[in-house]
Amino acid sequence: GRWDKIILFQCKAAPELSGRSVAEISAAKAVEPLDAIYDILLAEIDNVHEVMVIELIYEASDLRLPFEHPSCMVGSDATALATDGPLCDRCFHGAYTWAAWFLRHFVREKKTLTPEEAIRRLTSLPTEGFKIKDRGVLRKGAWADVAIFDMARFRERGTIFEPNQIAEGMIHVVVNGTVTLKDGQLTGERNGQIIRRR
Repeated sequence: GRWDKIILFQCKAAPELSGRSVAEISAAKAVEPLDAIYDILLAEIDNVHEVMVIELIYEASDLRLPFEHPSCMVGSDATALATDGPLCDRCFHGAYTWAAWFLRHFVREKKTLTPEEAIRRLTSLPTEGFKIKDRGVLRKGAWADVAIFDMARFRERGTIFEPNQIAEGMIHVVVNGTVTLKDGQLTGERNGQIIRRR
């Protein structure tokens, strides 16, 4: 297998291994790659759900066809995170970077999607698909969830090993009618909530 393409991102039991590939870890320990993985999981037996890896197993060109399909909605499976407070020490690769990467890559660089179509894929298409009413659209009576950004500057700042960074070019964010980011700075206001289908 391509063990050099699987990177240990987070392991509290052995933080010195974070950022190293399974190939590097197994070579350093003089064990087979699967044994290295088993050792990591056993060391984290009580918190195995917190072990995170990054798999660099696809090429950017592999994404073109699915993302070009008009029914392809985009989203993230990221956990709840924050740059401060009780969640500030939690990381999830892609949580702060995926939308900026999507817009930068498919709109500005590849020109696969128009800005309007890319925004639809991020907003109204998912809410329609999951039957979540009054979200993902700008209209009277809908929840005021608004992100204002500079498309020319909008890009991900987070890296693989320091992912929790707000995107460059994000100017203002309104969550349920409350300004949570103003002039690129967090306001301290928190008005998010769990969204349930009604």
